[in-house]
Amino acid sequence: MTILDVILILFRRWPIVLAVTALGGLVGYVYESTQPEVFLAEGRVLIGPSLTGEASIVEITDSLARGTLQQTLAEVVTGSEVRAAADAQVPRTSAYVVTSLVIPEANAVRISIQGDDPGRAEELGAAVIAEVEISFEASYPIYDVVLLAEPTSPEQPQSPNPELGLVVGAAIGGMLVAMGLLFAQDPDLPVSSPGMSET
Repeated sequence: MTILDVILILFRRWPIVLAVTALGGLVGYVYESTQPEVFLAEGRVLIGPSLTGEASIVEITDSLARGTLQQTLAEVVTGSEVRAAADAQVPRTSAYVVTSLVIPEANAVRISIQGDDPGRAEELGAAVIAEVEISFEASYPIYDVVLLAEPTSPEQPQSPNPELGLVVGAAIGGMLVAMGLLFAQDPDLPVSSPGMSET
């Protein structure tokens, strides 16, 4: 079966292809519209030399260059001790997701908090950063955790995104109907062009 055969099969069944694609888009739009709102608050912290710690510039620079401290800091952010201490400071009724991402070129870590209330997400982010500073600096006294950007959350939720659901649903619907039509077509049978009569 050639590419031309595939195009001809789908062209002949274009009403079915269009209908299933539209149905998939509608289902995706409705599904995404019914999902709960999720807000994302993000902040950034930087690892720098402590003003009171005793360490050489060479030692500090070498440690930061290896990137091990950034990864350790990222693990501290999502650790159970930090999370428990932050949770105790910010009471809420729903679960919030805390994640971290290392930014090697900046010796920094991005902290993200997802939840159903933007204000609570920002408060939890601030509490997490405060606990991270205490925990990390206690283990590594020659370094300081410096706040680069306080956790902030946009007014619009990260999700749901009905428009994205529409596009994804339509794409999945179109792909499934195309595959179904192609599998239903016997590949050994010749496919005539639109100008040829079928017998």
